[in-house]
Amino acid sequence: AAIKRIWQRVAEDYAPFNVDVTTERPATFNSRTANVVITRSTDESGEPNPAEVAGGVAYVNVFGTLTFARFRPAWVYHDNLADQESYIAEAASHEAGHNLGLSHDGTTDGSEYYGGHGSGEISWGPIMGVGYDRNVSAWSKGEYRRANNTQDDLATIAGKISYRNDDHGGTAASATPLAITSQTNIVSTTPETDPSNSSPANKGVIGRNNDTDVFSFATGSGPIRLTVRPWVTPGGITRGGNLDVLLELRSGGGILLATNNPASQTGAEIQTTVPAGRYYLTVRNTGAGTPLGATATGYTSYGSLGQYFITGTIVETTGLIFPPLAELQATELTASGVAEVLFTVTYSDDVGVDVTTVDSEDIRVTGPGNYDQLARLVSIDEASNGTPREIGRASCRERV
Repeated sequence: AAIKRIWQRVAEDYAPFNVDVTTERPATFNSRTANVVITRSTDESGEPNPAEVAGGVAYVNVFGTLTFARFRPAWVYHDNLADQESYIAEAASHEAGHNLGLSHDGTTDGSEYYGGHGSGEISWGPIMGVGYDRNVSAWSKGEYRRANNTQDDLATIAGKISYRNDDHGGTAASATPLAITSQTNIVSTTPETDPSNSSPANKGVIGRNNDTDVFSFATGSGPIRLTVRPWVTPGGITRGGNLDVLLELRSGGGILLATNNPASQTGAEIQTTVPAGRYYLTVRNTGAGTPLGATATGYTSYGSLGQYFITGTIVETTGLIFPPLAELQATELTASGVAEVLFTVTYSDDVGVDVTTVDSEDIRVTGPGNYDQLARLVSIDEASNGTPREIGRASCRERV
């Protein structure tokens, strides 16, 4: 259980990046394979391991170099960390961070390691300090009171292993449909119950500071509830979750209907009553408190990144049909001397677009001089049903 939960915490710290965090020994080690050994502070003969009085130790900025093999592994000593899963995980992420080029986060009053601040759900500490006993630990660039290190942790790591690809679109046209169970329920699995992520519906990762994930759904008229939480235990406290969530609910026409960002909680929830229709749920990151204040609390949005999970209820839509959203991408359609003008229309829907219904009878182009022609179907980006689907069109061979 401890090994599993330590892995979950370290994987969460590195969730924004294109890297596999695993307890499985790779078949081969190369210059881009970091290795953190979690062991006791003495070897099998009782002799001390390197820096045996510390929680761990690692070389700095050796990842990806030709000589990396000489400087592996990073060490973490569970017996110096009270055998606490959270302490061990913090140390593992910290020591791997050294390999990637990160330095310690301390304070200008002489502390080499900053221990964080605050209490409760928004208590915080930097990974490259000592975030022990803090609910949220995250990468930092010195956005706390008396910070002595303004190194951009995220940029430094991304320079070595790159960010992961964005998993959800940030607009209504590219929105991911929420999966609805029993016509009313929104459910999602977590790393605790589904460590291999075999059920990826209704979840995601905020991977960058400006990442915005949009989800679509259709509901009947009545009360709805949408809850989004970072990686949390059943008791509500994060198990190494780094993300603080801000939610927005918009109508099918893009009007902001509700927003939620609790001041002292990392999750968020929207409960409201709506008429039947299509809606969009936006998930983005946020900060909390006043980390630069005289009495520091919370954190900025800089390191507020990681996994989130969506649950909730909507109203059954039996008998209700909502047309798909259509978004036009076109250049100048009235240019003279052009035999044919190409443009695209992106269709998105809360369930999926039936591509067999797409043909050359769908779009009519009108204009000056009584111009009135159907646009010819040119292409479909994916031949299977789903959402979104980008449809290539061409206007007829005369000026429009």
